[in-house]
Amino acid sequence: ITEISLALTLLVGCGLLLRTIYALRHVALGFRTEHVLVANMTIPAYRFAGSDMTTGFYQPLIDRVKRLPGVNSASLMTEVPLGHTFSMMFTLGPSGHSPVDLLRRELKAQFRAVGPEMQQVFGFRMLRGRFFNEGDTAASQAVVIVNRAFVRAYFGDDRDPSAILGESLIGFGKNRRSTVVGVLDDERQVSVAEPSQPEIEVCIPQITPESMFYRAAEGMAMDVAVRTSN
Repeated sequence: ITEISLALTLLVGCGLLLRTIYALRHVALGFRTEHVLVANMTIPAYRFAGSDMTTGFYQPLIDRVKRLPGVNSASLMTEVPLGHTFSMMFTLGPSGHSPVDLLRRELKAQFRAVGPEMQQVFGFRMLRGRFFNEGDTAASQAVVIVNRAFVRAYFGDDRDPSAILGESLIGFGKNRRSTVVGVLDDERQVSVAEPSQPEIEVCIPQITPESMFYRAAEGMAMDVAVRTSN
């Protein structure tokens, strides 16, 4: 009787484990995984102190990677989904004492710096607006992108994602406010088992030495993501 009981216990446990594995393998990640390669690099801050890393390092690196045989697209990101290489939280902290201000003062979001071609690499789905493009430069209007989870946290309800387009969330420096231009569908950022968290993304070419994000970006690890043809 004891042996049969233990065998049944192990059988039930194995069945539950297999069901969990099956469920996790069929979770919608929100991004492409086929033909995608990712490499992580740590950038020595002292080598580029006070210089524009976009023109001095990032863009030349990506241009060389894109010329490699079999590479369809390539871009940079401070942390790719499920990467576990870099983590930075961002808090809005607006002034004011209205119920809306109090709600948004506690809003914390994953912060990521992203290259313009990252959507081509991972196939992120845009719910509203647009992704970053080559027109988003240091001289153009500062823009940011958020995800669906951010919209829910920002408004406190499941509002139409279009409602946040055009909102001014953060400043890139003195007299330079950013505008929300796109809303991404939710994706699994931390693990397959955890739901999507609020996220805000900035475009790497817009992070200049004058930007408020530049000091945080100096010396940070970067993920190079590449989509190959096979």
